[in-house]
Amino acid sequence: MFRRNDGFSFPEMLVAFSCLLLITGIFLPLLMNQSVLLREKESEVEALKWMEEGVERAMVTKKYERSSKSYGGVDYTRYWEGGASSICVEIQRGRGVKKICSSVE
Repeated sequence: MFRRNDGFSFPEMLVAFSCLLLITGIFLPLLMNQSVLLREKESEVEALKWMEEGVERAMVTKKYERSSKSYGGVDYTRYWEGGASSICVEIQRGRGVKKICSSVE
């Protein structure tokens, strides 16, 4: 039936390798972008947990204090605005700062 069964020829190998590079070139940047978005969401979740802890602490102690912490290379600052009407957490990663606030009523 087939006389030569030596595997892939050189042109077939080049086509297969080109397809592999094309697929990698398309999906690698998407994967890296999703990784960055995941880290941002993780820091937001940590900020919301810390915000909830601040509200619970303020309800028990009746003290509305400013506090800071660092977790996973990200700096968080929790503070109250308008007396005790809203709590905010600033997330600082590198040069970027994001602020999350919630009203407490």
